[in-house]
Amino acid sequence: MQDIIRKIVEMDEEARRLKEQAEKEKIESEKAIAETKQKVHDEFIERAKARAEKNTQAERAALDKSWQETKLLHEQIENNLKNHYIQNKEKWIEEIVKRAKLTS
Repeated sequence: MQDIIRKIVEMDEEARRLKEQAEKEKIESEKAIAETKQKVHDEFIERAKARAEKNTQAERAALDKSWQETKLLHEQIENNLKNHYIQNKEKWIEEIVKRAKLTS
């Protein structure tokens, strides 16, 4: 009978030890999961920031190119208008004076 009681007590002690070990492993696993989750989150944020910066630079480059093209187009239009004015100013002045005399 003593052997049976001793075996039961040993089994109970072993079960408690295994339970404590399992609880420690569970806590360690939860801690590891939380750390991994934070690491994955931080890496995601860093990749998102890098992607956003890359996109921002690409957008700036595209806008700068578009601005330069627009600026060049406006300069060409301005030069065309100036040339048109230089070529026609005398004719326009004469036409204005002629019309002014007719209406007077």
